[in-house]
Amino acid sequence: MEEKSRANQHHNGVCRITVAKPVGRLNKPYFQNRDERIGDKIELESISPAQLSLWNGISLIQSAEQLAEWIYNVANQRSINLTLNCCERNEIVRDALLRRFNCWPETKNIQAAKRYQKLIQKAHDQCHEQVQLYLHDLRGKLLAGAETLFWLSELQPLVHPAIMTRLEAKDTLEAFVDEIKSIDGFYQQLNNGRLWPTLTLPFKLEFLFQGVFNLVLQGFTPAAYDAMQIFKLFAENYTTFDQRAPRGHPIGISIIASIGALFPFDTADLKQLDEEICVTLSSLLTRMARDWIRVVGQVLELLEKILITKWELCEQIQIEEELIMSVQKEIQNTFEQLKCLLLADKLNSERPSGDRKALNVKISNEGGQLFKVDLS
Repeated sequence: MEEKSRANQHHNGVCRITVAKPVGRLNKPYFQNRDERIGDKIELESISPAQLSLWNGISLIQSAEQLAEWIYNVANQRSINLTLNCCERNEIVRDALLRRFNCWPETKNIQAAKRYQKLIQKAHDQCHEQVQLYLHDLRGKLLAGAETLFWLSELQPLVHPAIMTRLEAKDTLEAFVDEIKSIDGFYQQLNNGRLWPTLTLPFKLEFLFQGVFNLVLQGFTPAAYDAMQIFKLFAENYTTFDQRAPRGHPIGISIIASIGALFPFDTADLKQLDEEICVTLSSLLTRMARDWIRVVGQVLELLEKILITKWELCEQIQIEEELIMSVQKEIQNTFEQLKCLLLADKLNSERPSGDRKALNVKISNEGGQLFKVDLS
């Protein structure tokens, strides 16, 4: 009867090993046996692999490294069919086992890291080149619209021929402004001084220019000349070439802008302006256009540094993700090879392989820092 009972116990027995986070002083791992005939506590190291399938007990193991050490000792005496079901903690046990069995793919990981550094340097060079090409093209489009944005191509078409239409020039500048606003902190940096007010100056000029022109066209000559003086003060405010923000607008500037907004005009009507007025306005607008071109260059220089950093970061994140995937794939492949060696019982060349069935070791996560190991 006793032998039969032991046979049943051998058939149904499941050995549960719990791995706990270290608390205080580390104790030696042990089995707490449920069979009173074997004893209250049996040291794990004293248990032979042949006895493991006969017992149904619990052992406290304080770390994945100790678990790896135990599997290593068992593997030196018999074959193991190892299964990991620890979900997100699989890698902890896997890495501990690979290191204990001296299978950690250090050389291949180092090679992968070197490839990563080369890719990072290549991405760095490519980002510099791409940013410079992008900004070179953008600078060309912005400057090509300067004659039109500042009405010079309408006032003196022979001296300042138009390279692009007003709509194209405005669309290019608006797209540039929108891009600046989309970059965190860059708009605030430009708006602190005179760069932003000067960069967006063409948007402010449209109604002012139309206001002056309408006064002249309608025959309000005294008012038109007063408006031109105000316009001159406004122009000088934006052509000081210092780092301070433009001063407050001259009195009356808003009235001129309101007139321009209420009475839009056809650019073909500019031909009706007197030559003297055209020359005066062209002189003011030329100074403003030169200042605007200088500011565009300063903004593009600042933007270059920001874009290089931004684009490099995007490339680096992608390369790092590829590196992690490559390294993890190599580690997992090495672990699969280790599992095959454990099952084939080829880790101990000095011990002849037996015909015994492999010991099934199923490791699962019990929650938190705990593992459960089922032996059968």
